[in-house]
Amino acid sequence: MSMTEHLNACFGLVSTPWMILLHDDDELCPNMLVKLGAFLAERGDVGIVVGGFQYIDSNGKVMGEVNPKFGIFRGEEGLISIGLPFHARSSNTILSVTKSREVGGFPDVRGLAADFPFACQLAHSYGVAFLPEVIGRYRTGHEQSISLSNRTYVEAFVESPSRTAELLRDLNCTASTAYKLMDAQTWAIFEWVVPRCIDSDPEFVFELCQKCLSLSPTIGPWQRVVRRKYPFLFLRPRWLAQVLFIVVQKLRYRLKRLTKWQLA
Repeated sequence: MSMTEHLNACFGLVSTPWMILLHDDDELCPNMLVKLGAFLAERGDVGIVVGGFQYIDSNGKVMGEVNPKFGIFRGEEGLISIGLPFHARSSNTILSVTKSREVGGFPDVRGLAADFPFACQLAHSYGVAFLPEVIGRYRTGHEQSISLSNRTYVEAFVESPSRTAELLRDLNCTASTAYKLMDAQTWAIFEWVVPRCIDSDPEFVFELCQKCLSLSPTIGPWQRVVRRKYPFLFLRPRWLAQVLFIVVQKLRYRLKRLTKWQLA
């Protein structure tokens, strides 16, 4: 059973109106379910509730915190409010079971559950409510579901914006909103992948860059960040930029080895 099938099966197993999909390495804050009960009792008309959360490392040390302001948004307001600062993690997000079933659950991308388009669809169709209180803790800094040593996993990860594009077309949102969301989704993912893959597999990174450009060609805030950090990825002709980059990388590697040998 794929991750997507596993998560979507959960919607058919519960009889409660709300559900939290908590990963086995994440945590809920103490007594949070009691506090959530009163808040959720008044939010039956929204599809998703997003609270605050803390980033923790593998040892449980708090690395940072995200806490939203209270608000209820629907339609394109819902898309923007949840889609640009995408902070819907497993430990701070509560899903309406009925409404999640109605939209068909998590979209699938090569067996991976696409949480971004799923959250956007719920927010647009039914509304999103933000709870200004830390609900849980999201663990980072260790092996996650996306293995960067496997091209198939990375490609699936980067392909998730394509499902977002399909969703935005189905929702008939304005071009301005679509550009903003695709820029944030596509290039934020790519910006995370590049430093982890560029030295080991530069050809693959150049290929991914072209795929991202086809998905989100409009230069927005996130694409500007990537262009500023990695300008060589956007040089033309692409084949020449790729060759020059690989040559420079090899020279840097040899220089580093030579420096170590001289110091020894």
